[in-house]
Amino acid sequence: MAEGFVPEYHFTPGESPTAATRHHGTSIGLDSSQPTHHRNLPPTFTAVSPGVVTSPGSPTTLQCFIKAEPPPTVQWFHNGVECVGGTKYLILKELPSWCLFIEDTSSDDGGDYRVLASNLHGSKEFTFHVTVLKPLPPSEFCGSDVGASTYDSSYVAKVGLKGNNA
Repeated sequence: MAEGFVPEYHFTPGESPTAATRHHGTSIGLDSSQPTHHRNLPPTFTAVSPGVVTSPGSPTTLQCFIKAEPPPTVQWFHNGVECVGGTKYLILKELPSWCLFIEDTSSDDGGDYRVLASNLHGSKEFTFHVTVLKPLPPSEFCGSDVGASTYDSSYVAKVGLKGNNA
């Protein structure tokens, strides 16, 4: 067995936990003194990305890590409306990580994004705040170099992280 590899054990309903099967199908025996997987774990957020400041036309990613057993169903909402994967949003899952990706952010994409994780044992939600910077009009630029400072920095102070993972 590779170093650092932790086998995952699966139990058949009604079967004694002393007769477990590893994820690759090898039967093993466990005695009652060995810990078994906890199969009744409601969702909890173990890590989240902070609130996001972005600019129009840029890609934006919201990411969170969710611990739950069985794995949760996850839904994303923007200002109360569900984000459905398609042309506007891409929802990525690589357990335990979940991401909402916006390829071409517009000013309409600013606001609150709520992620709701649910399984048989409960649900938990977390809210991100996304601020899309407002471009400065050309008359606000100093000199002819339009380079890096084309966004109103007063919007940066509006970044927030609203968590309710207590």
